[in-house]
Amino acid sequence: MMDARAAIVALRSKYLEMKRLRVEDAGGSTRDPKGDMARLAQQFPGALREIDDLPMDEIDARIAALDETASGGRAAPEWALWMISYHGWMRAALRIKRLVAVEAGSRSAVAIVRDAYRCESGDEPEPESLTDEMIEAIVSPAEGRLNPWIFARVAEEHGADRDLVERALFPRRRTTG
Repeated sequence: MMDARAAIVALRSKYLEMKRLRVEDAGGSTRDPKGDMARLAQQFPGALREIDDLPMDEIDARIAALDETASGGRAAPEWALWMISYHGWMRAALRIKRLVAVEAGSRSAVAIVRDAYRCESGDEPEPESLTDEMIEAIVSPAEGRLNPWIFARVAEEHGADRDLVERALFPRRRTTG
């Protein structure tokens, strides 16, 4: 079961780290950010897309909204709940793909996942919640792309429109700053 406050605090830390990396980059820092970016991507898959796409004012707005939520001043915004689910599903899906790749050809993907997949954090799907169809879709996503499937999962989980979820999580490409 997900601890909602801890998930909000973790999400806030993601945006603070994204902001720090963007500020350093804009300031001409000579420090190599690859290690920090790898850690960010591992904990929050999709964050590197965000760091490239979100305008700085949107990052600041997300930090402010999460500050208010973490302090109890407001309920978590829908996009934050969707993003928590997105990261959990994506982290789990990438781990599932690695599990299956290690044993490729020895057994079916479903059998491998049933034996080896374990939920590692409260925002990830529990093993028993994964249907055989979900496992197959993760291992062999339509058109080879996992993101559309993840957006659909998050939308279904939250009773939202899939396109709305995608636009809310990854709204637009930044042009400056």
